[in-house]
Amino acid sequence: MGTEKKASIDEIAIIALVEVQQGRTDEFEKIFEETIFETREEEGVVEFKLFKIKNRQNHYALIERYANQEALDKHMAKEETINVLSALERLLTKPPVEIINFGFELFGN
Repeated sequence: MGTEKKASIDEIAIIALVEVQQGRTDEFEKIFEETIFETREEEGVVEFKLFKIKNRQNHYALIERYANQEALDKHMAKEETINVLSALERLLTKPPVEIINFGFELFGN
């Protein structure tokens, strides 16, 4: 089993599913490559991972977990986050297909 931190009742989790424009996936992935590791080091970030969806060309899932709403708000208010989101929006075919903002895992490890 992984070494994921146990979720608390205050935790915020987000799954964002996106479709990137044809021919722009390298640019999309490069933006994440340049920022994902710094984001993981932010205070209150529990998990921040990008997945390429199998058998769905140009589709990705971003999994984000924050210790609480304050940590999410701090992340979203950072100038770098605002700039990254702006750059990413120009690469998508449409806004994220689905954003799920939910609480904590009920039956963990």
